[in-house]
Amino acid sequence: DFSKEERKIGVRLGRERINVCKRMWVIDREDGVSEGMQGDEAKAKELGIPIEDKSFREIEQWLDGYDAMSPVDIQ
Repeated sequence: DFSKEERKIGVRLGRERINVCKRMWVIDREDGVSEGMQGDEAKAKELGIPIEDKSFREIEQWLDGYDAMSPVDIQ
């Protein structure tokens, strides 16, 4: 973030993206959740989007098996 205005625009764009999500992953929650992420979670809950806690290791394992050219249903 280079300025408060850029941060505000970025958060707004991120919130709009939530509207098309099938699920939300929160990665390493024990490291803390920012105020922005709390707002994202609230929006996901409002839309009925499942929220899953994941570790960095789980994400690494998923990426190792991910093929960017194939459609995937992330579990």
